[in-house]
Amino acid sequence: MMNFIKKHLRMAIATVTLALMATGACIMTLSVESPLSIQTQNTAALNSYRENDVHEVSDDPPATAGTTRRPAAATTEAAVEAADTTSSTSTTITTTTATTVTTVTQTSARPTVPHQTQITTHLPTFDPLAEYLPADAAPVPRYAEPSGTAYLTFDDGPSKLTPQILDILAAYHVKATFFVVGHEDAFSREMYRRIAAEGHELAIHTYTHDYSQVYQSVDAYFEDFDRISDLLYSETGMRPTQFRFPGGSSNTVSYKYGGEGLVREIALQAKRRGLTYHDWNVSSGDASGYKQTVEQVLGNVIGPSVSKLEPVVLMHDVPANTATRDALPQMIQQLSAEGYNFDTISHRSIPCQHRHWEE
Repeated sequence: MMNFIKKHLRMAIATVTLALMATGACIMTLSVESPLSIQTQNTAALNSYRENDVHEVSDDPPATAGTTRRPAAATTEAAVEAADTTSSTSTTITTTTATTVTTVTQTSARPTVPHQTQITTHLPTFDPLAEYLPADAAPVPRYAEPSGTAYLTFDDGPSKLTPQILDILAAYHVKATFFVVGHEDAFSREMYRRIAAEGHELAIHTYTHDYSQVYQSVDAYFEDFDRISDLLYSETGMRPTQFRFPGGSSNTVSYKYGGEGLVREIALQAKRRGLTYHDWNVSSGDASGYKQTVEQVLGNVIGPSVSKLEPVVLMHDVPANTATRDALPQMIQQLSAEGYNFDTISHRSIPCQHRHWEE
């Protein structure tokens, strides 16, 4: 009987031992190959990834063992910065990981206004020690109840005199209006942008200022007009709505080319297009056949201006008119001393026009 019990006890122990060994083998297999084990490993890797990159935002998948993760957005940003933003291009950007290659196509369209980003500030900059600036140059007062408002206007630029005119206006914090003609060199383009950036009014005086060309017909006038309008828009992002006829609206030179009624037809067409023309009621005389002195320019401007509520002063920022440049500081000081403020032409109560036509 004792032998029987011992025999069956040894068999039970062997059975239990075999069962335990089988269970251990299953546990080892689960720890290496089971989905639960893989998920646990990936969760640990993801937590480690987040801890190491807590300040970085990326759409990349979590890094696992044996995988190198690219710096977030580095490839994309470098490619975008290298793209030519001044022409219509298609840029292909490729990002690579250890296991995948993703290609993204981005299209950079040509900006409507190529140089508009260069218009960044309305704060004028100038050299306060420039020889054409008086030593006592300083901002003039802005009167709450002025004697009137003066509108300083400059025709036929830009030229090498224009930056000096702008420096003087900046020194006195005075805004003016520039009726410009068309030049496509780099300096002139810079002047168009500077005029706009410093808060002056950029207005149109036709592209060519050629009487024989612009006064052939209404179509010829606006073909020339649109040419400079496009140029100024490309440089500043703005299309001027104020203009001045070459010779003014009362000119008779146009009779020789397009007939006596041509300026009227142009004026009416301009009104339909939302444009406003301006003449002047005070002339500096700096477009006369002989060179003016500083005293003559001042004499032509100050007396006639102070008798008007809203004087519109005609000047020309062409290279020969250094007397106009040298008279400008005294002109501003004297008109200010008479109680005048200064403004740009589109702010005048009514347009200054020698002739006015209705439909």
